Amino acid sequence: MIILLILAVSVVAGMLLRRIEWIGRFSDATGWTVFALLFVFGITIGMDSNLVSHFSELGVKAVLAAVAGVAGSVLFAWLFAKFIDRSGK
Repeated sequence: MIILLILAVSVVAGMLLRRIEWIGRFSDATGWTVFALLFVFGITIGMDSNLVSHFSELGVKAVLAAVAGVAGSVLFAWLFAKFIDRSGK
């Protein structure tokens, strides 16, 4: 819950501060930050011997959960982009 609250506060802060020129430079680093976080997350999973040893047990459920998570993220990003396009006109 605290993560969603932080996300909401940061979105509002971004909306309020978007006219400040130097803050716009953060958007360039966002993609690289996400890649770095995913890389570190992968390393953390790979180092967890208990989790790696149970990969075969996780199997289809884990793949389905991952695919559903990605599909949901893409869907909501697309819907959000459509919403932003309409509100900007």
